Amino acid sequence: MQIDSTQCLVVGGLIATGIYLGASLLHRSTPDLKHGAALVVAWFTVVSVVDIALQVYQAEPHQLGILANQKAIILIGSGVMLWLAVGGIWTALISPLKKQTLKASASR
Repeated sequence: MQIDSTQCLVVGGLIATGIYLGASLLHRSTPDLKHGAALVVAWFTVVSVVDIALQVYQAEPHQLGILANQKAIILIGSGVMLWLAVGGIWTALISPLKKQTLKASASR
């Protein structure tokens, strides 16, 4: 069975949300909708950027049309977007830990 990008978006988004909710429960922190939404958007960005980068990398110059001379720039831009999206995922996933650390330091 081959997984298409839509399935990867949905399944990965659900898994990422589950991990975030689990981390929030583990650290006894209230889940924040802002972090949950940012996590899902960042995951969608990762999947989309990887899909586009792979298509551009594998394409022959005649398949890219007027973008044939921009292949390297598209791949560099994809790398930048991937870096930012992974950073967003990391920030959202560690936010419950940061909340717990702030609560502990405030209670001292």
